[in-house]
Amino acid sequence: MCGVAAAFWREPRPREETSAVLERMNLELRHRGPDGDGMVVAADGRCGIGNTRLAIRDLSPAGALPIVDESGRLALAYNGEIYNAVELKQELLRLGQYFRSDNDAEVVLRGYAAWGADVVVKLRGMFAFVVLDQRGDSSRLFLTRDPLGIKPLYYGISADAIVVASELKAIRASGLLLREVDPTALQAYLRLGSVPAPLTIDRNVRAVEPSTAMVLDRFAAPASRRYWQFPPSSDPGAGVDDAAERTAFALRDAVRSHLVSDVPIGAFLSGGLDSSLVVALMSEMLATPVRTCSLAFEDQRFDESAYSRAVAHRFQTRHYERVLTAEDVLSELPRVFRALEQPTIDGVNSYFVSAVAREAGLTVALSGLGGDELFGGYEPTFRDLPRMLRLGRMAERVPGARGLARSAARVPRGQRWKKVKEALRGPVTPASAYVAMRSLFTEAEVGALLGSQPDPRFDAVAYVNGRDVAPPAAPAPAAEKAWVSAVELRTYTLNQLLRDTDAASMAHSLEVRVPFLDTRLVESVMRLPVDTRFEGGGRKPLLRRIARPLLPEQITQRRQRQGFFLPFDRWLRAGVMSELLEWKGGVFDEFEPRALERARRDFRRGRLHWSRVWALVALQGWQEAA
Repeated sequence: MCGVAAAFWREPRPREETSAVLERMNLELRHRGPDGDGMVVAADGRCGIGNTRLAIRDLSPAGALPIVDESGRLALAYNGEIYNAVELKQELLRLGQYFRSDNDAEVVLRGYAAWGADVVVKLRGMFAFVVLDQRGDSSRLFLTRDPLGIKPLYYGISADAIVVASELKAIRASGLLLREVDPTALQAYLRLGSVPAPLTIDRNVRAVEPSTAMVLDRFAAPASRRYWQFPPSSDPGAGVDDAAERTAFALRDAVRSHLVSDVPIGAFLSGGLDSSLVVALMSEMLATPVRTCSLAFEDQRFDESAYSRAVAHRFQTRHYERVLTAEDVLSELPRVFRALEQPTIDGVNSYFVSAVAREAGLTVALSGLGGDELFGGYEPTFRDLPRMLRLGRMAERVPGARGLARSAARVPRGQRWKKVKEALRGPVTPASAYVAMRSLFTEAEVGALLGSQPDPRFDAVAYVNGRDVAPPAAPAPAAEKAWVSAVELRTYTLNQLLRDTDAASMAHSLEVRVPFLDTRLVESVMRLPVDTRFEGGGRKPLLRRIARPLLPEQITQRRQRQGFFLPFDRWLRAGVMSELLEWKGGVFDEFEPRALERARRDFRRGRLHWSRVWALVALQGWQEAA
């Protein structure tokens, strides 16, 4: 895993100036690549790329980054892992390409030399890279990101230059862009709990979208194309047994492909179905015991260590566990917020379990991230969205039903009813129902916090509708759950889970791999008939069928697990973290003081969910750490 940097001036510059910019950017990316760094700068100083390297494949000097081809025309700054690199290398050798290393990055460069931009459709893996293609005055940058957005990539464009990097901190370090908070991104964060791509919290920086290839040059506006999309359900004849067999084969293939490494590899183990299944399959495939890493808590209401220990015992793993206290988290929070880069309500857990993994001597860890989203694990979303759509359809058919439902939603039953009321203001669509299920603050509450409705307004429903996901094929729960799955992967998974996991793990120079988001597995599951995929109801029925022969019953028969989060509710309400309930200065100058005070008061009285207060704590923490 590595850090990518690039700078492209609109006019020639002294090479020393471009080198200085890249040096500053590489320095900010050193945690992503502590094993080496380098840069390539064009003769006229107009463009250059930088790379820091976390050595995982081909640890020799031949694997150093960035890579330049023999002609000097092409140079690659690379971040990722290509799981089909061996087979692609054989194909490229047959085409006359030759190789100087066993690094998968060189496969990407040689692939670009042979196939141009079409190289992206051949890559199986997680990646974000920049190719500097030098052609005199027509030199350009080719940027791309993997299909699910596992690896991050950002770019900013000013009047003088284009800047690209794996992290916002590196773009800020370039000194080439004016830094200011994006008010639309701030609204989006309050609505959804994270800043949704392509927005970033920096007004002048955007995220490259998943499954997107872009070309940037000094003359034209950015040109982009989508090279991959979710496949439709296309196998109506597959029964449950056949679907389980095929999915099990695809999952085993995904885990096996993700084990390629020349350095120690292990796994996160929460005790849930997804991470436990990954550990079970790793144990089948590796000749030595798997190293597993977990967090535990003193508060038994949140502690799930008994489950992770049961799995560790079953598969005789080398298990590493840390009991995390409020004091531990509080002392480390400034570093956590700096690592996460953007305000987010998640990521703290990933930061600490990544620290455990590094203490265990790991450079690579597999995670169960993506299993819930792909197989239907979140009951409040996968179960309740079809219910809300049925309520909406009933309200449209029965005179007066919409008003009656909205009146019922006014009864003070908590935040969910406020969201239902908001959704019932207009036609209830899949997107509006999804926003009602997933949103943190309602649109009205965001307006109250900010003192007015800012302009331009962030439209969460329009954002969901724009995620390149086909609407449900039929007004039926299974089809609606399949739609939720795709939207989860394009929104919540991308903008929160993946981005936070990458940032938190790379702060510890740890590469996290996510086999549940292997594109071949995702395509295989999404092609299944939706009725088969969700047959039996409940949480992840297809995955549970696969897991039963492999895992202890106490894992496969758990009705509901806590979820991988920390006991912030207790810590903020009565513990040492209560001091964090002060929000002032900077971005909070734009907030309505009475609304902030009301949030504090309602939380202390048990009327406000902890996640909404934590969103304000995280915003303050981001502001202080940025």
